[in-house]
Amino acid sequence: MITPDLIERCGCNGSDVDHQHIMQMIEYAESAGLATYYHSADRPSMVFDAWERIYPKLMPMIQQLINAADDAYQAEGDADYLVIEKAEAIGAMHPLPEGFNYGVFFHSDVKQFRIEYGLPQGATLPRLDVAGFWDLIWRSEYFSRRSGPLSAGCFAYASIKNGDEITPLLDDAGNRLLVYRPEGWRHLYAHTPELA
Repeated sequence: MITPDLIERCGCNGSDVDHQHIMQMIEYAESAGLATYYHSADRPSMVFDAWERIYPKLMPMIQQLINAADDAYQAEGDADYLVIEKAEAIGAMHPLPEGFNYGVFFHSDVKQFRIEYGLPQGATLPRLDVAGFWDLIWRSEYFSRRSGPLSAGCFAYASIKNGDEITPLLDDAGNRLLVYRPEGWRHLYAHTPELA
């Protein structure tokens, strides 16, 4: 039933025409007062507010971080971007319950999980508590793109770029600084030498 023409038109990311149609539908829904959301939207959305009223224990979602960052960005007024530290980001999302091994969250990509910890193939995978989970999501470019802040284009790591060399900027605790702006970033590392 799926024709070769439809497969070619949609490709990996869909056609520009289909994307424009979706954006028009979103504008129409928002003009009618509805909250909208779509995967990788990279913009504020209140669509999960209803879920939170019904289901009080939700996993943390990057959408919560996007909403909090956008509120803070709008409150600042004329800033080019908002700087976010790890503790602020974690505080903007639902807390994870203690006592679980959050390492299993990354077992779907065992090879990369081992690489992150310098473990040989076949080695026992590390257990991760809540702090370990957020540490991996925050410091690993790979896992941050898959499940963390870098999965949204409105976030990037603050850095200094000197030719091909990129130096991430760190907070006082040694964690990478994140920067947010509504129009997004072109790359995973934003050149922000003024923060150094």
